[in-house]
Amino acid sequence: GDGSGIGSRKDGYLTIDQTYYEVEQDAPFVAPFASYYYDGELVRSDIGATPTYIDTSVLTTYTLTYYYLNATPITIQVKIMDVTPPSMIDVTLRKDSLTGTSYTGGWTKSDVYQIYNATDGDRGSGVKGYEYAFSNQPNNNTLWTFTSSNSITQKDLLTKLNTTSKDFNQTVYVRAVDNFDNKSEAMSYALSVDQTAPNADFVISGTKGNDTWYKSNVSIDVNNQSDGAGSGVASAVVDHPSLISDTAGQVVTLTITDKVGNVQNKTTTIKIDKSNPTVVYSTQGSPYGGGFINSATITATCQDAYSGIVNGGQSQTKTFSGRGTYQISGSCTDNVGHTMNYSNSYRIFVYGSSSSACGTSPYNCNPHKCNGHSCNCRGERCVQEEYVAGNFRSAGCAPLSQIGCPCCTGINWGFTCGVYDGQCGGYEPGHSVCRRTEPASCDTCYDTCYDTCHKAKSCYY
Repeated sequence: GDGSGIGSRKDGYLTIDQTYYEVEQDAPFVAPFASYYYDGELVRSDIGATPTYIDTSVLTTYTLTYYYLNATPITIQVKIMDVTPPSMIDVTLRKDSLTGTSYTGGWTKSDVYQIYNATDGDRGSGVKGYEYAFSNQPNNNTLWTFTSSNSITQKDLLTKLNTTSKDFNQTVYVRAVDNFDNKSEAMSYALSVDQTAPNADFVISGTKGNDTWYKSNVSIDVNNQSDGAGSGVASAVVDHPSLISDTAGQVVTLTITDKVGNVQNKTTTIKIDKSNPTVVYSTQGSPYGGGFINSATITATCQDAYSGIVNGGQSQTKTFSGRGTYQISGSCTDNVGHTMNYSNSYRIFVYGSSSSACGTSPYNCNPHKCNGHSCNCRGERCVQEEYVAGNFRSAGCAPLSQIGCPCCTGINWGFTCGVYDGQCGGYEPGHSVCRRTEPASCDTCYDTCYDTCHKAKSCYY
């Protein structure tokens, strides 16, 4: 036949009303009769099928054939249907692997393997797979997701939820499905997996300077502790909660741990400069008497050990020349914003060739006049004829290296005496004296030309 239930019509043909039947397992089935027509006329309507009996306890599809005379045989199919659902599903929950330790509920950071087991009886069609959902609505098939595997993890559940989260905390419903799409009753279990590290923020207290610097002590605390929808924050600890010393960069670590052991470490770098910058002076020149001869070059260099001096610098170099007192001054500013003002004075001495250079005196320092003689005030001394150390000296100029300090010898002399700065002088408290005759009358006297002392000054002035 052509599958229509109608046989060949050359001479006679067979026909039947229905060619496919579904019969529940163990239900009785009586095959229908076929009819035989010849030249369009019904001849018989009681043509039986072969075989005449089928066993409906067996899940299979039977083919029954109808024969009559020389008509083309026709067939029908009878499918024995499994209408019994599988057994109630059994679920085993294990951590980390299919053979891992049992998961007994509550929060965990492990993957949880959900292992399903169900049977469909000795005569059933067999378990085809399992369906899982997040609410138990048996007739709403759109809520259920089928898997042919007998195990899933929470990652499969998160995929069903279409989320990028690593955390799952819901009730799962699962049911078995056999090969005839019979479904068992659903069973449920709760699952809580937290695989996301918790979070928290630094709270930094201190006086801010420029840029990222602080110019005070700094304390570090924590706020905004969160574990999302997970197990919750167990601790949030800062390893350096207080910083009191200047530092160019102290790394501070915040460790946040949740209740199942997920950990996040966050770091920040604290820079502290509480100190003003400093200035260092360097000099170039010939030192003399607390100052310099003729000229000097002074450099003031700003320094800061931590934040450094602001770009552009504030160091300076100055050259001073000519008799006088000079000052170098300015300010140093570091990168945190501290400013230090500085100032320093320097004296320049000049060797004099006139009274204007050496200051006032009863006589000029260079040249001296002594009985018509000229003397170099730095290497010679004017002397008069006098009795000195048992010898007579004639008036005139005499090198100090030869005559020493004749003013320091004689009656009633008891004070330190010597050549000072290339000139002869003696010292008593508050006075510098040069003549034995009037030792208490001199304030400053490096050389003499007369019997009495005369006030004079150094030629470097």
